[in-house]
Amino acid sequence: MEGEDYVNLTLEGLKQRLSSHGTLICQANRGYVFEASFEFYEPASQDRIDSFLKSTNWIIPADYRSFLEIHNGAKLFEDSFGTSFKLFSLAEIQAYHTDYMPDDCYAIGMQAGMGTLLMIDSTAVRNGSEEYLSWFEAGEFHPVKSNFQLWFDRLVMAQGTVYWGWNIFQNR
Repeated sequence: MEGEDYVNLTLEGLKQRLSSHGTLICQANRGYVFEASFEFYEPASQDRIDSFLKSTNWIIPADYRSFLEIHNGAKLFEDSFGTSFKLFSLAEIQAYHTDYMPDDCYAIGMQAGMGTLLMIDSTAVRNGSEEYLSWFEAGEFHPVKSNFQLWFDRLVMAQGTVYWGWNIFQNR
């Protein structure tokens, strides 16, 4: 699968599992079972993507661009408390960029209800790195060591849980 863009395959697999109401029964940690809802935004046009790139001077990785061409943002795995993973639209990406963020990094999503951001390092993308994602929490960047399509595929398999933080929890 190296070099293959499988963002669309992940999206299609997820959508096939949704009920006629657009929901999915999920199980999270400690036996918490919930009915998750989903919202998928309309695609971003090529003109909108080009305008975004021109106005920001950021680089969009090819796999993330594939997602934007299918859906310009989404709300995933939302439970009855409003907790979800939100992938931003291009307009939201620009709105979430603040002075305390490095100029070459931009937020593409957040764990709603937690205030933590998923970030792309544009310089890493420019330099050809496949590990350009970071998790920004409490003023600190934590490398996710992944590209978008692998991160997204695993997010769907983990039913919306913050799987990239699992290694910090211990059995004590």
